[in-house]
Amino acid sequence: MRGLPIGQWTARYSSSGAETIDSQVTVAYDAYSGNSGTLVDRTDLLEQESGWGTGFTVRGNPTSVSRWQSGGTWSTTYAGYDIAGNIVKTVGAEVQTAAGLVRP
Repeated sequence: MRGLPIGQWTARYSSSGAETIDSQVTVAYDAYSGNSGTLVDRTDLLEQESGWGTGFTVRGNPTSVSRWQSGGTWSTTYAGYDIAGNIVKTVGAEVQTAAGLVRP
């Protein structure tokens, strides 16, 4: 999908021009397996399009957000979705932060 951010980082530069990365965030979209789980079907939706069931997986849902800070390790939060795009499951230590990033 076009226009979706896949990551960002912050860096600082020394007086000699050397770059040091201080933090980094990466985002994966539509990876419906593992900790994110599969898409959850919803039979109670009104006027649901016939082609938008669980088999249609290109939706732009951020299914994992990984964070790294200088001197630390990677921390990943996963989100699972229903076919309407609602978060139905989160896995990871930073659920509140990830939810803010996933749905600003």
